[in-house]
Amino acid sequence: MKKENVWKQALALVMSAALVLGNVSPVSAATGDVTAGTTGATTEGTAGDSSSVSNQDAYKELKFDFEDGQREVSGDNATYTENGISFTGSKSIEVVDAPVVSGDDAQRGKALKFSAKRAATNGASEEVVTGTTSLTTAQEALSKYDFSNGVTFSMDIFPNEDQSDWGYLFGLGTFNDEGHYVTGTLGFIAGFGAPWEPLFPHNAWQDNNSVNSNYMYLCKNLNKWYHLDYVYTADGLTIKVDGVPAVAYRPEKEKMQTILQNLSKGQLRLAQGPDLKNEGFLGYMDNVTITPVAPHQHTYTDADIISETQATCTTPGTATVRCSTCGGTVTVERSPALGHAYTHIPEKAATCTEAGNRDHYKCSRCYGYFVSGDDGVQSSTKKDVTLPAAGHDYADPVTTKATATTDGKTTKTCKNCAEGTTGHSVTEVIAKASNITLEKTSYTYTGKAITPKVTVKDRANNVIDAANYTITYKNNIKAGKATAVITFKGDKYAGVVNREFTITAAVSLTLNKSSVTLYTGKASKTITVKATVKGTSQKVTWKTSNKKVAKVDSKGKITAVGKGTANVTATVNGIKKTVKVTVKNPTITVKNGKKAVKNKKTVTVKKKKSVKLTVSEKPKKSGVTVKKLSKKDAKIASVTYKKGKLTIKGKKKGTVSVKITSGKTTFTIKVKVK
Repeated sequence: MKKENVWKQALALVMSAALVLGNVSPVSAATGDVTAGTTGATTEGTAGDSSSVSNQDAYKELKFDFEDGQREVSGDNATYTENGISFTGSKSIEVVDAPVVSGDDAQRGKALKFSAKRAATNGASEEVVTGTTSLTTAQEALSKYDFSNGVTFSMDIFPNEDQSDWGYLFGLGTFNDEGHYVTGTLGFIAGFGAPWEPLFPHNAWQDNNSVNSNYMYLCKNLNKWYHLDYVYTADGLTIKVDGVPAVAYRPEKEKMQTILQNLSKGQLRLAQGPDLKNEGFLGYMDNVTITPVAPHQHTYTDADIISETQATCTTPGTATVRCSTCGGTVTVERSPALGHAYTHIPEKAATCTEAGNRDHYKCSRCYGYFVSGDDGVQSSTKKDVTLPAAGHDYADPVTTKATATTDGKTTKTCKNCAEGTTGHSVTEVIAKASNITLEKTSYTYTGKAITPKVTVKDRANNVIDAANYTITYKNNIKAGKATAVITFKGDKYAGVVNREFTITAAVSLTLNKSSVTLYTGKASKTITVKATVKGTSQKVTWKTSNKKVAKVDSKGKITAVGKGTANVTATVNGIKKTVKVTVKNPTITVKNGKKAVKNKKTVTVKKKKSVKLTVSEKPKKSGVTVKKLSKKDAKIASVTYKKGKLTIKGKKKGTVSVKITSGKTTFTIKVKVK
């Protein structure tokens, strides 16, 4: 068995697991143009010819052979070294007789066996692996190889127990001293396990969404040799199982390029997985080969075509194909550009209403436009070959003017096109000026000329501009009938229209009061304002601005209602005069002898004694009343009021309130009986 297979298998596993990418084939970094054929194709030219590579050693294969003659690896901390790369085992790696199935497999000799077990879930029943199995490479071992164009890892794998869950992992990226992948750093991780899938290899990829352990989980079909190819280029990864592509990834180019650079620096590991206590594998590896991808000529067959685009007039037909040498994808020309299929379009003159065109050509395939010039047929645009419609050239219009009673019209006729052509003759109706009004039709004599504002509109109620008419006035100073004369002018209107209005004799209105003060009591509660009218027999109308303050009747009598101010207006023949009305509440004054008693203050009287108070109001005779005490309060004191004298007699100890009112004024005395 060859060590090359182990290398390829492990690195592919590592790289495929850390990336969760789209199902797209990688693009090869190798150079060269591809030409197609029915059975195959090769690149043309020298750019991709391997004979032009100066250092062929940089692209040689690294093979690992575990056959007789090589030192076997077994036991604790055993080491197997070849090509500067060491396999180191700790109870879990050894070179043994390869499993033989049938056919070519009967020729197998030795194979590299991995036999780590998964840790027991109960912590005791299964072997717990504490050692490390790693494949380490010194920088010197790989630095002489050129991996810039990519690398192919190939190997055989033989899973042989269905309880095994993971395969040994190849890692390419950044690793710790024990050869384990460092979380969060650049790299790929992949694993193989058993049983293998029934639909293998078409559903061979499974993403288990863990940080470091995306892996290819292959079920069923144990105890059989499988050949695996992992093709890494600067643009992506392709995994083949028994020669059939199973997985394809296209990560960021920078990530793949960094990984390939790390490979040249010796960043390659074979270990038991990210978590030593929870990984296990029982199986064999053989025929491991690491092959750098050299500059080469791409080859493909029709079966390798991934997608195609059809040829157009100017662009050839192309196909995206997978190179059978490196596994990368390239774009190749499959058919030449079709060229334009010209149709000649002769020149056509434009008319007033229809567009014409210049002499040109049109392609029946791409529908492009072209013109012929000194340099041959040149590309153009529809806009450039189109002659726009010329539009009508109208002679001076003929107008029949509108009046106040009849519509007018303006007709214009094109000088170029024939009668019956769309737009040859155009007629515009001028609506008659039938809606003429004055601002007012009645005015009062002022001794000066009265000039009412005139509004002129057509029958559609559109205002006609004043530039189309003049206004003069007759008999517009003295009282009587006056006339506004509207005379039309200009290109659209003609005629004269009269509108009459009336001037009446002068009217005057005077009031004998401009302001009054009233009270809510009985005194000074009303007043009648006298209105004097001249120049009309119309009656004066009266109106108050606030009925809650004052009201007024049809004869000008104003009555106080509530405290505040209001305006009472007299109107006749449009003339208005106003009286300002102020309504107040009467004031009440109470004295105990010569000493004034304040509102809501207390007066003291002894039981069976009396106190006499003097009550006065302003204005006088406003109507003072004293509220009768309740039965309860009447047991404490008695109250008597007559002609401005208020007598309070104490009966028993207690306190009562005596309320004095005048109009809407209330004065309260608190009486305390001792």
